[in-house]
Amino acid sequence: MGVAYAYLNGAGNQPGDIRDTRVFETCARYPLTQYGDISADVQWISDEVRDAQNPHLWVIGTRPKLYF
Repeated sequence: MGVAYAYLNGAGNQPGDIRDTRVFETCARYPLTQYGDISADVQWISDEVRDAQNPHLWVIGTRPKLYF
């Protein structure tokens, strides 16, 4: 299992430019058999935009893996 945080300083001073981005992420891996596992991942992404609404986004994903 893992947890992460990322911060990206934006560029530009014009209206509509991204001031900064924040990302929180958590993931977990579950073994299924000796030949494979599955991992789940959840991210929350938030942008701070100059002179505009600040969009937020949830990203949810899974990854199956096979070993041979």
